[in-house]
Amino acid sequence: MAESGQTSQARYGGVMDEFEAELRARKFVQEIGVSTLPVDLGLYVARVGAKVLLEDLEPDEAGYTMTTPKGPIITLNAQDRAARRRFTQCHEIAHVVLGLPSQHGHAPEWSYARRPPAEICCDVFAAEVLLPYRLFLARAASLPLTFATVHQLASDCFASREAVASRLVATNRLPCAYVLGENGHVRHAIRSSALRAVNGYIPTGTLLPPGSAAHTLRSTREGDGTLTSAGDVWFDGWRDVELEESSIFLPEYDQTLTLLHCTDQDELEYLPNHAGRSEEPEDPDDELLAPLDGHPTFGSRRRKR
Repeated sequence: MAESGQTSQARYGGVMDEFEAELRARKFVQEIGVSTLPVDLGLYVARVGAKVLLEDLEPDEAGYTMTTPKGPIITLNAQDRAARRRFTQCHEIAHVVLGLPSQHGHAPEWSYARRPPAEICCDVFAAEVLLPYRLFLARAASLPLTFATVHQLASDCFASREAVASRLVATNRLPCAYVLGENGHVRHAIRSSALRAVNGYIPTGTLLPPGSAAHTLRSTREGDGTLTSAGDVWFDGWRDVELEESSIFLPEYDQTLTLLHCTDQDELEYLPNHAGRSEEPEDPDDELLAPLDGHPTFGSRRRKR
């Protein structure tokens, strides 16, 4: 889960946080009996009694939901990629199920920054129903942690690269992380349970570390690259740990997508007790349900109801 820990007001004045959104999503999937990937979203639409329409919307508007006496009407941007529309559809279903209002217009459609709490909760719900944890784990457990794997799973599961990358890390048994960088800073990081167990912390808001593949790609404006380096590039006290880092740079958004993993788990036995690039305490919402999916880095497109 992204390290945010934000809460929002749900229907009837109750407090909704990411943990509760995840619980509700898993219950929703279980009640419907979803058993295959890619998920048939028609099952979700039928469950909430909605109708789905495609229209040409503005480039920064992914979709919206209208409440009518006959049920919700979900409108999706016909100009978006099919995988993006699937996530938007799940996000809008989340608004219906969780009873959360839309809070759109806070940031450019491609930016993860300044996401309102209600929108983050709906993203969390959407991630789980689009890539249900148990089904995804069964598909991905034996695959290597590479962007080639991410691209293959994105195709198989009919989901975006960013959503699959975060989910792949969160369900992985290895000490690993998926990091989204934006404007040269860490925007959010998803860490596996194994990385959390050795206190490998990547604080939000810090600069991409010099010497990392992400920093180098952004500096040289190159598209992608892989680098093996000492672990202390990303984590204090990890000099004797070898990290493999694969990164992709998206110049149109000034974003970097990074997969990190330790090449030799035995090296982790000799780490200090409090490894990390910051003394800042960890956010408990980084883990949420155990084991939990990763938070998707779909942009903060405007959504209205």
